Amino acid sequence: MKYTTRDLDKDLAEGRITESEYKRRKKILEEIDRLEEELINGRITEEQFRARRDELMQEIFREAPRELPSPVAPPKPVETLPPPQLPPPPPPPPPPAPVAPEAEIRKLVADRAELEKKREKLRSLLEGGKISEKTFKKL
Repeated sequence: MKYTTRDLDKDLAEGRITESEYKRRKKILEEIDRLEEELINGRITEEQFRARRDELMQEIFREAPRELPSPVAPPKPVETLPPPQLPPPPPPPPPPAPVAPEAEIRKLVADRAELEKKREKLRSLLEGGKISEKTFKKL
């Protein structure tokens, strides 16, 4: 049986052999071509050529059945799966707001009380009819 580089290329294209197997077989076919040149140049006899070619052809097909990919890929073992990604830890809580000194707190309370008095005065002016609702909303 004659196995050529065309057959080899076809096997690789159809996925019957792996790339490493392709390279291995390609070297063997190149060796057979070299033997043919030696036969043509008269360096070896035809018997030597046939014997060596038969050995090399057997070597081409020796490992082929073991490296054929299966039509259905086996399931991936659970232990080879990567561990699940855990979410990053939450950022640390922000530092507590600084506590205002008592003087500031008293000032804020006084300002609020003053605003409430002004609102109350405006509300009484509105109810008394001394200012319009439009003016009240503006203030």
